[in-house]
Amino acid sequence: MERVLPTAFERLEAAVVLFSENGTPEECNPATEQLLGYSLEELRQASLADLIAPRAEIDQAQVYDYIDSAARGEQQTFEWQIQRANGEPRWVQVTLSHTRLNDSRYVLGEFQDLTAYKARGQRLQLLYRILRHNLRNEMSVIQGFADELQQAVEGDDIERQAEIIKKTAMEIGDLSDSVADLERLVEKDASERQ
Repeated sequence: MERVLPTAFERLEAAVVLFSENGTPEECNPATEQLLGYSLEELRQASLADLIAPRAEIDQAQVYDYIDSAARGEQQTFEWQIQRANGEPRWVQVTLSHTRLNDSRYVLGEFQDLTAYKARGQRLQLLYRILRHNLRNEMSVIQGFADELQQAVEGDDIERQAEIIKKTAMEIGDLSDSVADLERLVEKDASERQ
């Protein structure tokens, strides 16, 4: 089969797949073979279903819809949890665009590996949850002791100090809510941020 993908794509670090307009992979560059774990021949024989991770939020029909829209000239960008040839799941961002090469129409897919980024995001979410949980627990203890101290003493100075402890504990407790707000902000798309 004659090569259609320009040789310049061979040197790219970005993974590139050339799809026919019906979604069949026609060619790819070495970076794609490395990312997906499939040789070009294996990729041509694999179905899109083979590339979708078992618990992915996107299915084969949706990927075909994206390819079809790109074939009609509407550039598409989406996240896809793929499954490599060895079964390992990887997160990628795919950008599909219509292209003409050698008087034929194709859909060019550019794949960017997001796996490390997604793993970092999951670790940060876990950190935020643990931080909020620990802050709430510790502040509950401080508030409880401050309440007991406040009731046990009658001196104005000790009572004022206990009130400061209680107020500080409430402020630190509010910090856990701020961390939750930050977590929600990080999860939003850049276009939704204010």
